Amino acid sequence: MPFKSPMSGEQPKPRGRRSWFIGASIGLALLLGIVTTILVNLNMSASAKSFSSIPGSVPAVVAHSKNVSAVSGDQALSLAIGLKLRNKEALQGLLQDSKNKKSVNYGRHLSADQVQNSFSPTQQSYDAVVSYLQSQGFKIDHTYSHRLLISFSGTASQVESAFHVQINNYVDAKGKQYYANANDPTMPQELAGVVQGIVGLNNYAQLTHTPVHNKKPVNNSSTNAVNANATVSCLNPQSGYLLPSQFATAYNFNGLYSQGNKGEGQSVALVELSAYPASDVQNFINCYDKGTPTNIRVIQTSVNAPTVGGGQ
Repeated sequence: MPFKSPMSGEQPKPRGRRSWFIGASIGLALLLGIVTTILVNLNMSASAKSFSSIPGSVPAVVAHSKNVSAVSGDQALSLAIGLKLRNKEALQGLLQDSKNKKSVNYGRHLSADQVQNSFSPTQQSYDAVVSYLQSQGFKIDHTYSHRLLISFSGTASQVESAFHVQINNYVDAKGKQYYANANDPTMPQELAGVVQGIVGLNNYAQLTHTPVHNKKPVNNSSTNAVNANATVSCLNPQSGYLLPSQFATAYNFNGLYSQGNKGEGQSVALVELSAYPASDVQNFINCYDKGTPTNIRVIQTSVNAPTVGGGQ
């Protein structure tokens, strides 16, 4: 049968319309699938880039310690976030000028309000960090008018989820047990930029002290009168060490002493990070406190205090 062209204006048959519709639907579905895949990939990429790390948050000792286990998720942690100063370079310049005798700002010091208004984080940045912590389930323990610190608390699970860290129990080379984060914390990029650091992700304490100089005491028989039973030699002002009498002169305690105000009856608490020889206290009393000997009461707060030695 010869081929016959459809007449102008002739409508396609219903079967042809169904085939066209099915084909168009399949094509549209494929197109939507491709677009969805692209959007999901873009969203994942954007999410990955929207968090920034806060470097320098992992204690160096972690690299030389044994990972014992992950901490319990319900372990309570108390933490603090420190925020960065604004216009830090300008502030450093003003501080230098205040000490430069040739500067018009020599001797001038900023008030607390001036520092807060010009150099503290903005209220908007501060509130944003607080809101983020609250959204992660943390309790805000304290906020500060200077806007440089936020104290908060929560569980280890909340910390790990909010800051994308793994917190483990470790033992260092000397057998000391502690917990610490295994990686640097991350926060949303817009918040990480104003955060200086997070305190409380670990409880490792490294005890340090000022350099110990082995000096021979300069003895002076006229000023070295001590208790007859004492075997220690008292230091004089030329020894290179600051004595109670020198502190009294420097801070004008003598004016109080002359009026009979010597601090009797007052209690003073000293927190020691390690054990100490009781003989040191007795030697001090023999040399400088014979007139009003001090009653020492020791309150032990830890059974794991470091032993005496090492210059502590």
